Parts: sequence; structure tokens; C-alpha cells
Amino acid sequence: MRTIGERIKEIRKSNTLTQSEFAEKVCVSRPHITNIENNKENPSSMLIRLISLLFSISEDWIINGE
Repeated sequence: MRTIGERIKEIRKSNTLTQSEFAEKVCVSRPHITNIENNKENPSSMLIRLISLLFSISEDWIINGE
């Protein structure tokens, strides 16, 4: 089962964005995105909601892959 970080990385890559570009779109730092993708930090519920809205992805899919 993939992690939240892996799913967020998949969203970023499927939109052909660098970590810096993705971070700028969602108003966080690139190191924060790096840490999320490497499962060192968890995204806040507000960040999950923003990613969901910006990229038309279900929050449930980001959180638990469903």
C-alpha cells in the first residue's frame, strides 16, 4: 500500500511539476514537499484539501488511496 507521500509525489509527477513548482502552487516550501514525499512529515488537512482542489483529486484518495 502506498503512503500519502507517494500519492502526493504521483500527483506532482503526473502534472510534470518539479518539487519547487509544486511547492509554489500549494504555497509551501520545497523542503516541506520533499519531506512529505519521503514520509518524514505528514501534510496538514488544509494542504490535502488544497491539493485536492487544485488537481481535481479526491481527498480520500490522497489520504488512504481510495
